[in-house]
Amino acid sequence: MTQPLIRQILDYDNRADPYPLYAKLRETPVLHDGHGTYVVSTYWEILSLLHDPGSAPTGASAPCRTSTA
Repeated sequence: MTQPLIRQILDYDNRADPYPLYAKLRETPVLHDGHGTYVVSTYWEILSLLHDPGSAPTGASAPCRTSTA
């Protein structure tokens, strides 16, 4: 039986050749393990989460903004 993708990410044996796992992660950019853990694996999904105020945990402060001025 094949391990769930979330377990494969944490499996030390996959460190020698992680590229097939990376390809699977690109196919599923947001992975939910069913127990509350999410793995977000692509740049655009991560960027979207960082800019979405609704994705912050309850009671968390607003993300830090930096200026170029």
